[in-house]
Amino acid sequence: MKTIIFLILVILLSNFPIVYAKDKKDQNTIPLTVIVLSEAALTGMQLSVKKAVQEGKAKSTISECVSTLKSSSFNSVYGHILSDQFTSEEIAQAEEFFNDGIGKKYSKHGLLQIYSSTGFPLPEPLPPFSTEEMRALEAFSKTAAGDKLLLKHVMQTPAVNMEVQEKIKELLSSCGK
Repeated sequence: MKTIIFLILVILLSNFPIVYAKDKKDQNTIPLTVIVLSEAALTGMQLSVKKAVQEGKAKSTISECVSTLKSSSFNSVYGHILSDQFTSEEIAQAEEFFNDGIGKKYSKHGLLQIYSSTGFPLPEPLPPFSTEEMRALEAFSKTAAGDKLLLKHVMQTPAVNMEVQEKIKELLSSCGK
């Protein structure tokens, strides 16, 4: 189980740009930033466990269970982290970015990178960024929220990783029963 948790964390740390949330219903009550972080965490966890099964390091029953988990399984962790690490103004900046087309494209790009890092084929090609879109990403990186998310990687600090690791352990434990 420690190997699986380690693999999940490595993948999440190396490719955690943030993914686009698909469930608009959740966006009404939970910040989109939390939703996209949670979706990335779950995708990384599911693909890592699937890879572990392929390598004989985990049972297929665990993978089957993990595949039924919802990304909202991580909402409490990321909601807590977001409120601790970001001011209300920074949360608003992040929300605006991820609700915009470039933020959605950036999120999708991040999700697809998780597939690559786990050795799985991409379900679709990586979306390319135009010069204008790169300027928009650079502009966001100059905001307080963008600086924290894209440059300082505050969602990947050891303290954050420990909280995510604890949640992964909890979820894997529930799947192992």
